[in-house]
Amino acid sequence: MTSVDRFTSRQLFAYPWKIGLTLVLLLGFWSVPAQRRGYIPGYIITVQGDTLYGQVKDRSNEPFVDIYERIRFREEGRRGKRKLSADQIAGYGIGDRHYESVSLREDSEFFRFRYYLQPGAPKVFLQLVRRDGPLTYYRCEFEDDDDYLDAFPLIHREGSWEMVRVTQGIFGLKRKRLAEYFQDCPALVEAIESKALTHPMEVYEFYLEHCGMAR
Repeated sequence: MTSVDRFTSRQLFAYPWKIGLTLVLLLGFWSVPAQRRGYIPGYIITVQGDTLYGQVKDRSNEPFVDIYERIRFREEGRRGKRKLSADQIAGYGIGDRHYESVSLREDSEFFRFRYYLQPGAPKVFLQLVRRDGPLTYYRCEFEDDDDYLDAFPLIHREGSWEMVRVTQGIFGLKRKRLAEYFQDCPALVEAIESKALTHPMEVYEFYLEHCGMAR
């Protein structure tokens, strides 16, 4: 036993105030606000549709981000935390970000990706960016090969069993796929093929203005 060990095991108990100070420090550590440990005020939505508020953590700290498959949730007024997957809740919010649990199947062939809403498929959390009438705009977050956070946009048209991936990395809009997905809106197809639209949100808003809201 070192001299330090001898001090802590002998002299600590020789001075009762040291015990009190130690307890205060330990309690102070455990009472550190959840935000300091990466938790942010938010909520979860149960599969029954109830909203529970508390503190949420869904990823590790930057720059090397680990997106959790099961988010951490500390409910207001209750002790302890729960780890919840997309199969266990309908969605959650954290800060100004909102997520929905979606049964999504990804098919890939020769770098062509298709995304299907398929009952029974594994559920994932998709960030909900906007929802207007028949159209919903999502972001699918993922960790790239260097463990940095990245994402790509998905648009879903009401009544379709498929979502369309809007961009393909640095190559910009997936014009052929978008024209196929929105073939019910000839004006949008023409704008896509003529390269009049260059940003995912432009595609989204064009459809709402010229086709979506009139249906």
